[in-house]
Amino acid sequence: MKKIIEHLKIEWHKYIFDTIVVIVGILIAFSLNNWNETRKNNIREQEYLTSIKEEIKNDSLFLESTWFKNFVKKINTLERTKRYILGTYIPKDTIQFINDAGYGGIYSRASFIGTSKIYKELLNTGNLSLISSSDIRNQIIEYYDRQEFIINYANNIRTEYATYMNSVKPYNPKSQDINRLEIPRMLAMIKTEEYHSLINQELSFAYTINRHLEIIKSLSHKLHYNIEEFLKNKDSN
Repeated sequence: MKKIIEHLKIEWHKYIFDTIVVIVGILIAFSLNNWNETRKNNIREQEYLTSIKEEIKNDSLFLESTWFKNFVKKINTLERTKRYILGTYIPKDTIQFINDAGYGGIYSRASFIGTSKIYKELLNTGNLSLISSSDIRNQIIEYYDRQEFIINYANNIRTEYATYMNSVKPYNPKSQDINRLEIPRMLAMIKTEEYHSLINQELSFAYTINRHLEIIKSLSHKLHYNIEEFLKNKDSN
């Protein structure tokens, strides 16, 4: 034991050096591991944000080419049909008028809201925390929460307008032909109180959904821009 103590007294600087080397090695390895994890997380963050940016862009383009493109025509058609019921509008072309009345039901049933595939993946994997900007993270949550709200809300307030119109005239996307013998019956069904009520319901549906979709449109433009700027700053750093 005495020899060991004497040996340590002579070689103490060597043992301290070896200990320091081991500690420094561990710290370097830990730092390299952290750096590598940070690098991988930054790559994944960039991939997720790029995918979300593309997703909301496609959603916006889809909405523009469907709902927003046809909203005014839908409203005008419903209002014109209502004026016919009230006796303040006389159609020049009865067949065209009946076919146009069917247009009032466009998007009464179909889903016109975009996808949320990437967002669901972020939630299910817990990778939403990879988005380092809290502002962008909150905007992403707000956008997709609003999207889900509109889907559920639209399902709850959908009307039976399209169903009634299909009983007036069968829907055929390839042809607008109408049997002239059926025209008096069709016009009589359009003149009913039930149909008048359905028009008002469909107008309420259209105006309400359009207001919410305008909010979605604004949120998507803001989010798309902010993600784009965030990624540009990341690339320049």
